[in-house]
Amino acid sequence: MKKKMLIVYYSVSNGNTRRIARQIQEATGADIAEIDTVVPYTGSYNEIVDQGQREVNRGYKPGIKKLSVNPEDYDVIVVGTP
Repeated sequence: MKKKMLIVYYSVSNGNTRRIARQIQEATGADIAEIDTVVPYTGSYNEIVDQGQREVNRGYKPGIKKLSVNPEDYDVIVVGTP
């Protein structure tokens, strides 16, 4: 039985992470979904990375929008992050 695969990814600038996620999708035929924060990050890439590091260090978890798919429907989930 073929396993059902999902690629979920978060991309700061819609650049490398999105491109690689789509390449994996094309190669595997997997479904794909982008993770979006409720409140978008703004600023330069380095400012966003610094903000993210501060948030991780203090245990902050930003709100994310509901995915367009249900991850429980998949056997394999590939996660892509910057």
